[in-house]
Amino acid sequence: MTWRGRSGALDRFYSCLLYILPLATASVFGLEHLFRQIPALIIPYLPFLWIELNIMRFPLIPGSLFPLTLGFVVFFVIFATVVRNQRLLHFIRFNGGQALLIEIAAILGGLLLGLLRATIGVFPFFGFIDQTISSMILIGATAAVVYAIVQAIRGRYGEIPIISDAAYYLTRV
Repeated sequence: MTWRGRSGALDRFYSCLLYILPLATASVFGLEHLFRQIPALIIPYLPFLWIELNIMRFPLIPGSLFPLTLGFVVFFVIFATVVRNQRLLHFIRFNGGQALLIEIAAILGGLLLGLLRATIGVFPFFGFIDQTISSMILIGATAAVVYAIVQAIRGRYGEIPIISDAAYYLTRV
């Protein structure tokens, strides 16, 4: 969709830059299984893994019950300053909202995986389920991010079925 306004080269760049956050979060899910099976696959994910493991997981309040990390703060800063900012172009706000929603989907997938590990992780068949879910989170988030980035480079809105509708409603104030 291009009816919401035009986007310049700098707007497209900023829109693509917002997708670093979900790709960094999703890249961690490949460490346990997928990157061990296909070692060459880790090469494009190395910068995102470094960002996630060294920057986003930096504890701001160490030793607390709820560890406040830099990634948590970055998430809310993007939400408050990009997605809800009426002075920015809708194109940038929409892509910011979509990136945050992909991030939320990856986090919820990780929570589901942790819940499954805690409940049925002792059974012998769980290794296959664990491997499938963690690979699915990585591949699904990567596919969504790559599609959205390609569409943003083209100056179009990346329409991902449920996520785009929610991102559109996030940008409406």
